[in-house]
Amino acid sequence: GKIHGYGYAGGMMFRRELLNCCKINEDYKVCEDFDFHLQLLEHSKVKSLNEILYYYRSHGTNIMKKFNADKRKRILRQILK
Repeated sequence: GKIHGYGYAGGMMFRRELLNCCKINEDYKVCEDFDFHLQLLEHSKVKSLNEILYYYRSHGTNIMKKFNADKRKRILRQILK
């Protein structure tokens, strides 16, 4: 199935001490935020705020637009293993 609505790592708030056990893995390129979210879930409770606190500007040179859907799916499968 598809994965929807997990947000952006830049739009999250979390306690600083979680950075001692949760790290951004830059090897994942376009899915590093998803991997980071999974790590946070292993170490902490997560809540969503029903409030806009973050805007993401989308344009033709965004890194997500450079990677095709198949490559993103392969990276997500690797993370979920």
